[in-house]
Amino acid sequence: MHFVYPDYFIQFVPKIIPGGIYWVYLLGLSLVAASISIFAKKFMKRTCFLLTFLLLMIIFVVDLPGLFDHELMQSSIINLLKDSALAAGSLLLAGVFFSVEIK
Repeated sequence: MHFVYPDYFIQFVPKIIPGGIYWVYLLGLSLVAASISIFAKKFMKRTCFLLTFLLLMIIFVVDLPGLFDHELMQSSIINLLKDSALAAGSLLLAGVFFSVEIK
């Protein structure tokens, strides 16, 4: 979605962050790279922790400030719930593979 509809996602990038559209593409690339790493089962624990960190940064930098913008409030609530669930799932996946590596 980040590559197909970048104009939609650019509205969520805070105005104080320079770069605008490049952050949309970088985030899309990061999500694709994390998906490939998880699917290939390479560096899964590190990938899941980095993905969790990325999603938490999105929550704090994009979703929470969007709650105070009247035009973006509804989208921000949905994205906040989605990103929180994805971060929890990523931590869960990291925990599952962390426990397997110890044994």
